[in-house]
Amino acid sequence: MPGLVDVHVHLRDFEQSYKEDFSSGTKAAIAGGYTTLLAMPNTKPPISSIEMLQSAKERAQEKIFCDVGFHIGLNENPVNSIKALREGGFSIKLYPEDIRLLSKDEKKKKILTNEEEIFFTVHCEDLERIEANKAKIENKVENHSRIRDEIAELNGVELCLKLLKSKNLHVVHLSSDLALRRLLSESEFNKKLTFEVTVHHLSLTNKKVEEFKGIAKTNPPLRSEKDILALRKALNEGKVTAIVTDHAPHSTEEKKSEEYDLIPPGFPGLETALPVLLKLVKSGEISLKETILALTLKPSKRFGIPNVGEIKLNSFANLTIVRQNERWRIKASNFFSKAKFSPFEDMEVVGKVRTVFLRGEKVFEEGSVLSSPKGKVMIKTWNL
Repeated sequence: MPGLVDVHVHLRDFEQSYKEDFSSGTKAAIAGGYTTLLAMPNTKPPISSIEMLQSAKERAQEKIFCDVGFHIGLNENPVNSIKALREGGFSIKLYPEDIRLLSKDEKKKKILTNEEEIFFTVHCEDLERIEANKAKIENKVENHSRIRDEIAELNGVELCLKLLKSKNLHVVHLSSDLALRRLLSESEFNKKLTFEVTVHHLSLTNKKVEEFKGIAKTNPPLRSEKDILALRKALNEGKVTAIVTDHAPHSTEEKKSEEYDLIPPGFPGLETALPVLLKLVKSGEISLKETILALTLKPSKRFGIPNVGEIKLNSFANLTIVRQNERWRIKASNFFSKAKFSPFEDMEVVGKVRTVFLRGEKVFEEGSVLSSPKGKVMIKTWNL
């Protein structure tokens, strides 16, 4: 298949190199069959200015084992975000706190929405609803899906649409049937609106949190079987633009904290994504064709990443070869990622990455990274 494309990963580095760095994160990527990544900007410090974007490019260039581009965060002065986007970022990423800020600060909103061509990726959750839930629900990880409930996601979607309805908008890690139905009703006539789903929201219910505690805490939370089935149906009908990992490494100590608020959300996903999805394909739950499209061609086209996502003349020879029927068990201790934990731990899966080529060069085979870092930093061209 074409080398996989993930438009939503967290590679950390900088002050959080203990969680992951560009080297370990991109090794994890090629081990999972990925050749192209877009990294999120919520690093420490955040990638929300030309200076930080340049620093990220320079830091990544000598360390990356696959190609990497960068989303841009919201700067205190939105002009700085737009300038960084012009310098090659792939979108401006807005988090729930950013959406709340823009809903209350007309000046910042006007600066940010004045440019017609800006592409926004948005995490839609309503912080007011979440804070109200926290005040009345016991703050423990088993209640995470009740605290950040489906209404919080739906309200977040409504607020994002209100603020950015006419803009080029991509909703990240959609998790609930309620929010899905709202977006599908809107996208019927709004072709600038797309959304993605994660591997874990397609495969794990919130019962995993009872089993794995903080290891399985993620935002938005794991949901019900009903939500999973709705997302799978949307995928099978070709309505999902991208399947992403939301690869979010942390230290094991952080994830095993007993205090709800101290447990950071997310877990590594680059090395588990393809086999988990192929297991769902094998059992008839999801379409092989739509799954591969949402892992390759559709996200590359949506985010304007040239020459990747399909096998054809003049495209890069980014190729992933998989033993489609090989059964094995996931062991996080074997990850290339620094994050050695997973809610998929010990799950039997089917399909194993055998070989990966990056621009025609074999970079991974039979569990081993074969070369020095061959990845390139990708620059998006904008007419802003």
